[in-house]
Amino acid sequence: MVKTEGTAGLVHKNRGREPKQRIPKETRERIVKLAQDNLRNASCREISEILEEFYNKVFHPRQ
Repeated sequence: MVKTEGTAGLVHKNRGREPKQRIPKETRERIVKLAQDNLRNASCREISEILEEFYNKVFHPRQ
């Protein structure tokens, strides 16, 4: 890579791109609002389970 592209070949090719699996901003904001209001006493795992059960959405608790 360095021979053909120089030092630019050392930079990761996905730099500056959003990951495909990233949760959309609007969805993240809605989850945060739920967590701060209705679910403020719930753990990350509990929030994840509630989202899966009631909203049919599966999110990793630490995502």
